[in-house]
Amino acid sequence: MGLFKSQAERDAQKQAKMEKWLNDRGLEGVQKDNYTQVDRIRTYLNGTGLLGFMPSAVDATKNSMYLLQAVTEQNWLLIKQQDRLAQQNDEIIELLKGSNK
Repeated sequence: MGLFKSQAERDAQKQAKMEKWLNDRGLEGVQKDNYTQVDRIRTYLNGTGLLGFMPSAVDATKNSMYLLQAVTEQNWLLIKQQDRLAQQNDEIIELLKGSNK
């Protein structure tokens, strides 16, 4: 076992951790275009200690900042998903209008 891992090995290890994290939360089917945002949310939550990685001396301001960033990122993800649903609904409505003629 070498002292230094290649970039591909580090990427594979990071990917495996992310896949496990998603599976633990029932999010294994998350779309690739949402993957980056979910990873950012996970990173922010890691900084708060909510996932068990923060040292015992937690700075409350820093903790609040990470939580705010996580919630903000979640909101962007929800907005994107809501927009996708609205577009799909519009397409369905147009298809239904066309089939009624």
